Amino acid sequence: MLLCLCFWAGNPHELVYQWRGLAAWVRQLNEGDAEGREAAVAAIRTMGHRAVPSLIARLAPRDGRQRDLLISINRRLPSIRPAARDRYISVEAERGYAASALGVIGPAAKAAIPALITASLETNSFCAARARAALIQIRQEPTESL
Repeated sequence: MLLCLCFWAGNPHELVYQWRGLAAWVRQLNEGDAEGREAAVAAIRTMGHRAVPSLIARLAPRDGRQRDLLISINRRLPSIRPAARDRYISVEAERGYAASALGVIGPAAKAAIPALITASLETNSFCAARARAALIQIRQEPTESL
């Protein structure tokens, strides 16, 4: 039991709000219904600047080939729980979702501006568009010119 406690304390754990992790709130922000999205916005704003380092890490470019392979295998295999098939998302979708969450946090996420600028210049249009929108929200730029 002591070994498990040491392992848990030594590993960084996800930020939690109302017994749900940051990843669950970020996913609900992007995939939930209107009421669920409102709850996710409130939760992410409550976590605020404490969530920024984790979201910046999720925004970083990384190789998603292994995850894509596992997703395709998981969708082909019969499952006891059909809903479990949609539990995994691609790395690029995760990056776009992280950018959206940073935008929800707003000006408190100013530390993410360099990572968002980098992401906004990439060829992946999903992540780049979400990063540009987050930059507008964080900088509180007027949108009349858009």
